[in-house]
Amino acid sequence: ADMVTPSVASLSLEEPWVDILPAIIEAGDGLAVGELLHGEKFSLHEAMSALEMMDPQMDSGMEGGAEAEAVPAWDSEAVRPLWPGDLSARETIGVMDELLAKLSLFFQGHSLVHTIFTCAWAHKPEVVQCPILRTFVLGALRAADVALTSVARANVYDEEDFVTSTAGLSLGDEVGDAELAALFASAHAALDHFSAS
Repeated sequence: ADMVTPSVASLSLEEPWVDILPAIIEAGDGLAVGELLHGEKFSLHEAMSALEMMDPQMDSGMEGGAEAEAVPAWDSEAVRPLWPGDLSARETIGVMDELLAKLSLFFQGHSLVHTIFTCAWAHKPEVVQCPILRTFVLGALRAADVALTSVARANVYDEEDFVTSTAGLSLGDEVGDAELAALFASAHAALDHFSAS
């Protein structure tokens, strides 16, 4: 039988809801172990990202009960006092080295969420107090943006090989090329000043 998929515009909230659980159970009863019932656009990426519904460890929609504890946002007032105000030169270089390693991992095909965005300052570089570190973070974000845009435009990847999602976070595109070049020139001058003294 031909299956007709209704458009979103044709759906109405006034239409009665239909319980489809019996149809799902019936379809599931006809499947052998290892078989999968899926829609036309189901892909390997969705299969790898699938989760088991109603499993508290996998389903973020499940309420964790008494043991569940709200985690404050990284930039909330509760967490802000834990952020270092001024980093030493050694700490700044450590952050830069770690971010450079994360950028390298991203260039190898790992997702932004598991690489660059593990650095909290990459989420909001404008909060970084050290101008040299802020410039470095913005540069890393823009380098990732150039790589991501280039790969996406060339369309030379399979969805399981390269993750193009930015998870809704910015890659520094709010800073123009001229402004970024000026920030780098300023950071370079500051480093020259430090090395001369």
